[in-house]
Amino acid sequence: MKKITLLTAALLVVCGGFIQATGNLTLTKLWNKADYAWNKTNSSRDMDYYNGKLYVIDKTSKNIHVIDANDGSELPGEAIAHADINGYSVAADDAGNLFATNGGYGMTHCIKGGKIVSGVYTTLGNTTIPGSPGRFDFVELYGNIEGDNGGYMIASTTNTADKVAVWPMKNGAIVNAATPFMFNNLRGAFKTGADAAAVDANSFWLSGQILKPLIITMSKDKTTASKQELAISAIPNCGGIASFTLKGITYVVVPGSSLNGAVNIFDATNMAHPVLKETTEDIASVANGAIHVGIEATVKNDIAYIYVWSPNNGAAAYKFEDSTPTNISAETAEAPARVFANAEGIQAEFEGEANIELFSISGAMIDKATATGYYKANVDKGIYLVKINGVTYKVVK
Repeated sequence: MKKITLLTAALLVVCGGFIQATGNLTLTKLWNKADYAWNKTNSSRDMDYYNGKLYVIDKTSKNIHVIDANDGSELPGEAIAHADINGYSVAADDAGNLFATNGGYGMTHCIKGGKIVSGVYTTLGNTTIPGSPGRFDFVELYGNIEGDNGGYMIASTTNTADKVAVWPMKNGAIVNAATPFMFNNLRGAFKTGADAAAVDANSFWLSGQILKPLIITMSKDKTTASKQELAISAIPNCGGIASFTLKGITYVVVPGSSLNGAVNIFDATNMAHPVLKETTEDIASVANGAIHVGIEATVKNDIAYIYVWSPNNGAAAYKFEDSTPTNISAETAEAPARVFANAEGIQAEFEGEANIELFSISGAMIDKATATGYYKANVDKGIYLVKINGVTYKVVK
């Protein structure tokens, strides 16, 4: 790994070692591995991350391979094998519980797969969904599917119809596998490589081949949903997406122009005018027939770590940093306000009249109002951005 210290706002690119810095942003390639012997014939199409490890599903050997996210080395002693791990998708929830699909071409008109808790696979059966909604190839988890408060699983169709399904999960079970919350025509068409990335209890990103990324915001009861498009100019040729927030800015990572592991990192603060911040290299140059690139991101100590998996090619890891000081804010000095969380939600206090905009951490607008002296909003637990007269404050509920 090479390091670079950015002292000015200049643009710097170092080829070969792949280190880039734009303004106060620095992207460092930590490692790149293309020699996993089992990563052949598009059998390993999906990857997820949890607590320093990458989990890669392998349909051929019916395995979940485990990779050390620090250096890309394989941890063969931690691999999870089961005859039912016979699909193309694996997802991890916020507690490290996994869900692996069982089906050569995804879950067609059904839920078909099982959970993996502490390395033990337990089938959740094969439940038909009435109405033939289509084939769900890649799934995503949010929350703790083993806990009392639960979470949910998302998948969107890759053929036949334009459907997005959300299954609440609780205490290790799917609440109603046969009748998920189903949203129709959110994407405008069904998309190959259809994928999702959860953000919070009520919002998630969607991706797919020839699809501009969409942030979906559900109502609290999950019966309705709205969408907002990330207006990027180059539409990805395959599915795969991740998002993260670093120093109050929301970034979205999507596949680049190839299917071989290159990704683009966008500042998504303004959904209508996203800014391309960094572009990575291909991991290798082998054909990827999966039309999918696995992308995961996590933030630790004000540093974002991005992990990429490309079927037939391999894996790569990057460190993304913003050296902008966090203790200096001219905007805050010009427009002081006190923004904090309380039992009901979020409250802001300020002088005089102010224009208020409330956003989820993904950038989806929740509320817009004009208030005098104070503002209140009832929201669920999560991370929110409150814009007061053009100045943005980050608050955790």
